[in-house]
Amino acid sequence: MFKNRQGIQLLLYFVGIVLMFIVLFLLSRNLIPFLIGTQNRNIDSELVFQKPEFKIDTNKDYLCLIQTNLGNIIIDLFEKDAPLNVNNFIYLSEKGYYNEVLFHRIIKDVLIQSGDRYTINKNTQMYGFGHPGYFIEDEVNWDTQKLPEEKRNYLLQKGFRNNLKVTTQIPNRYSVLMANGGPNTNGSQFFIITLPFNSPLLYNFIGEFTPIGRVIEGFDTVQKINDINVNNQYVPTTDVKIYKIAILVR
Repeated sequence: MFKNRQGIQLLLYFVGIVLMFIVLFLLSRNLIPFLIGTQNRNIDSELVFQKPEFKIDTNKDYLCLIQTNLGNIIIDLFEKDAPLNVNNFIYLSEKGYYNEVLFHRIIKDVLIQSGDRYTINKNTQMYGFGHPGYFIEDEVNWDTQKLPEEKRNYLLQKGFRNNLKVTTQIPNRYSVLMANGGPNTNGSQFFIITLPFNSPLLYNFIGEFTPIGRVIEGFDTVQKINDINVNNQYVPTTDVKIYKIAILVR
């Protein structure tokens, strides 16, 4: 009697372990796409994103053409000032990462933001969390940006550091910067500043965000996007879609 009971207990223990592994396997299938920033596996199943090798030639001048449903925007990329981040932006663009994504955050006369693949499925609860599955380090030189001591101390407390390997311009209207969630968390999201030239509010963008370029054509398109109506979460009530981003070299 005791032996039979012990055998049943062992059998139940074994079955429990098998069920646990099955549950963990099923959970991993759902969690992995979330962790790498892809909300719908059907959309991203043919796209594989790994941290790119450095392939750009910093002696060349790179431009990007952003084609949207409201018109085109041409950006002169800062391949010398932010080589790692520009290399990543070009890599993602050529991989089609930005195809069909939306401008998901518009703060009128401040910034317009895009680059999140969660927007393809219009999963508004996840807007702002999308990234390609890896991060690129910050490329911001506080010395060339003439950052005041007070701002340096503030950023140091947040974990940001001065990067002396690069030269960084001071952000202004039409500057293009990488969005981040903290130090060295640059991924795919970027924003274009729409503040007036030399606005005091530009101070908020200095030191913390890596500038990767500036708009040189398509100012009217930037303005159209800036003027789109938004809800109380700054999410546009009308879709502003990027069809694709093409990379040009001159």
